[in-house]
Amino acid sequence: MIRLSLLILIVFILYSCKSKVEVVLTKYTNGEIHELLILDKPITKDSLGIKKVFFETGKLQCSGPVSNNKRNGLWTCYYPNDSIEWRATYKMELEDGEVFYRYPNGAWRKTTIVKGAKNGKTSEYNYDSTSKEHFYIYGQYANNLEQGLWTKTDTNGVLLIEMTFIKGERIGYFSNRYKNGQIRIKGELQKDSSVQNFTFYDETGNKATKDSYVINRI
Repeated sequence: MIRLSLLILIVFILYSCKSKVEVVLTKYTNGEIHELLILDKPITKDSLGIKKVFFETGKLQCSGPVSNNKRNGLWTCYYPNDSIEWRATYKMELEDGEVFYRYPNGAWRKTTIVKGAKNGKTSEYNYDSTSKEHFYIYGQYANNLEQGLWTKTDTNGVLLIEMTFIKGERIGYFSNRYKNGQIRIKGELQKDSSVQNFTFYDETGNKATKDSYVINRI
């Protein structure tokens, strides 16, 4: 009897000394945990901890630190096959830092966020279903709008398109190139969507007559 009481006391002490406590926030209808909060003791309205979100299968879907019940730090989300879907840094519920998103087909996008708004460099790896080729896009944002020179290259780094933006509008220098890197067309885009000083070239670099090229947003 004394040994049993001593064992119960030891278990109680060990449990009481744990520095964290787990709180189940929600569950699926099948009983699996949906949202779990792991908080540091002592528990207050300002408690620090980790929040985890699970798929209905029990696999981890998202995880990251919380402070005062707000996302605060690096959060990562996963696809059901455990590969990373999305990763972002938060400061009190606002995205602040590089945000990474991977599409199911393997394409990805990286964007710099400052206090919840797109500000800074961005890059993207994607697939062109028309040419059936992968490509990269590089550019930058200012207050959620495209700004400055944006470029598109193939996977070998060969420049394909250059396009200039001012506050989200295509204004300024533009060029489109052949697969060998030679300029096909270059000129200046105007705010009213007109073009100026456009020159066309063949694949060897010689000037050519105007073709039926359509300028699409990069």
